[in-house]
Amino acid sequence: MAAGLTPAQAAGLPGWRIVATVVTPGDATQLTSIAIADQRHAWAVGISQVKPGAFAPVVEEWDGSAWAPVSVPPDVVANLGAKPLLDAVAASSPTNMWAFTATGGWLHWNGVWTAGRIAKSPIEIGSTLVFGQSNVWAFGEARPAHGAASPYAARFDGPGGWKRSSVPGTNGISAASAVNSTDIWATLGQPEFTFGGGKGGGLVHWFRGRWHRVSSFPSQLRNASLGSVLARSDTDVWVGGAMKNSKHGTTEAIGRWNGHKWTVITLRARATANGYRVTSLVSDGAGGIWALGNCLASSNCSPGSPWRLWHETAGNWSRPIQPRLSSHNTVLDSLAPVAHSVWAAGAIHEGSSANGIVALWGRAPS
Repeated sequence: MAAGLTPAQAAGLPGWRIVATVVTPGDATQLTSIAIADQRHAWAVGISQVKPGAFAPVVEEWDGSAWAPVSVPPDVVANLGAKPLLDAVAASSPTNMWAFTATGGWLHWNGVWTAGRIAKSPIEIGSTLVFGQSNVWAFGEARPAHGAASPYAARFDGPGGWKRSSVPGTNGISAASAVNSTDIWATLGQPEFTFGGGKGGGLVHWFRGRWHRVSSFPSQLRNASLGSVLARSDTDVWVGGAMKNSKHGTTEAIGRWNGHKWTVITLRARATANGYRVTSLVSDGAGGIWALGNCLASSNCSPGSPWRLWHETAGNWSRPIQPRLSSHNTVLDSLAPVAHSVWAAGAIHEGSSANGIVALWGRAPS
C-alpha cells in the first residue's frame, strides 16, 4: 500500500479534502464543531472575529448537496452573551439542533431560533448530546470564584428547563458519547477550547438515572489529558488522550474497554515537543475508527502541524497522517461520522487571517 494511503482510500473511497470554505466579514473565522442530523442534514458552528474584541457566531448547514451559511437574528445572538464562541453542537433531527458557547450560552433551532444561558454561575461548556426536543445534555466544567473546578453536566427536559446533574470526580467533562439516551459515557479532563488545556481525570458512566465513577479505569490513563470518548456499546468503549514523551511533549494515547478489561496504547509517532492529544474519536462506517489529534490546548503547538489523523482498522492503528488540504496552514477541530463518511470542521490560515473549512473523508452523503 502506498505510503500515507488508508485501506479505505486504497479500496477506492475518496480521501480527505476541503469541500466548503466559510468566509465572513472580519479578521478570522473558525469552525469548531460539527454535528449530523441525518444523511442529508448536518450543522457546523464556530466563531468569527468581526473586529478586535468583537465576535459573532457562525452557523453553516448541509442540505444534502451543499454547505450554506445560516443567519441567526441579532436579538437571538444577544442572548448568548458577550463572547458567542460556539464550540459544541449536536442534533437529533433537521429541526432540533442545539449549539453551545464556551461560557454556557445555548442556541436552539426547531424551525425558529431561540437562545439563552444555562446558568448564572461561571461554567464552561465543551460537549453536548441531543436525543430529542426535551432531552438535551450539556457538559463541561463549573469554575467557582473560590475553590476547585468540578465536572458539570446539565440536562434540559423541556418544561423543567435546565437542571444540573451531580457528577463524581474532579476536573471538567471533556467529552461525552452515548450508546443510547439512558447509557452515556463521559471523560473527565478539560474541553479543547476551555482555559487550562486538558488535564487528566477519569471516566464516568450514566445509567440507572445517575452518574457513576468507572472504578476499573486504568491508572495510566488517569493523567493522560483525556479529550475524547466513543461508546459503541458497553463492551466497546474507547477513550483518547495523551502520554508524555521523550521530548517533553505528549503523544496521542488510546484506551479501550471490552467489557472485561482495558487495553492502553500510545500511538506510534516520532516524539516531539508538541502537546498532542486525541480530541475526537468517530466510527468510520466500516468497523474502524478515525482519531483526530491536535495540540490547540497546549502551550507547545507548531503552527505548521497543529493536528494529525489516525485510522484504526481491524485492531491496527495507522501511523499519523496530515493530509495536504491546502497550500496554506490548516487545522481540524472536530469530526462527525455519517454513513461511510466523516465530516470535519476547522480553519485555513492565510497570514493573520483565517477562514472556516469543512473537510470530508469518503463520498459526500446524499
